[in-house]
Amino acid sequence: MQVELLYLQLARYQLLLQFLVFGLKRKARVGVYGPNCPEWMLVMQGVNRMGMHCVPLYDTLGANAVEFILNHSEAGIAFASADKLPKLTQALSKCDRLKTVVYWGEPAADEVKTVAGLGIECISLDVAIGRGQQQPVPPQPPKASDLCTIMYTSGTTGDPKGVMLKHSAVICTVRGLTDYLEGMDWV
Repeated sequence: MQVELLYLQLARYQLLLQFLVFGLKRKARVGVYGPNCPEWMLVMQGVNRMGMHCVPLYDTLGANAVEFILNHSEAGIAFASADKLPKLTQALSKCDRLKTVVYWGEPAADEVKTVAGLGIECISLDVAIGRGQQQPVPPQPPKASDLCTIMYTSGTTGDPKGVMLKHSAVICTVRGLTDYLEGMDWV
């Protein structure tokens, strides 16, 4: 199922996703596990809006990578697509700092119960957005020098390595791409 969101709709929804209702503070680490999709972007923009750090999780990083990255990054919350929830669940029993899992899509009922059985809150993205609507807070935008994301490598020579990217690096990349595309002959 493909979800289509206009930019203004995305902006409205990201304003509703309030991470502070989960007890997270500025510079908290937030895991995101799923395919590239509107929900993934919604979470990332919410993380950026509140001055937190996005920590992408990927299948390609190996069997124990999800567990390692969640622990190494000290993530307190993880967002996951329903199809990634089973693999995320496998790592959760060894992730002491993780207190909440938020999922999008339709997971198997037993997956939600399994996560909850570990003492970790497990709720849908819609419930998370609803909490944000009930307790709105002003944005805490990052500075250019603030960390934006921690991208982990595959760890082919051992454990995955976290590459820390600042907001300034992301902006420079976008600006460079914009300049390049504006210079193209789009006949």
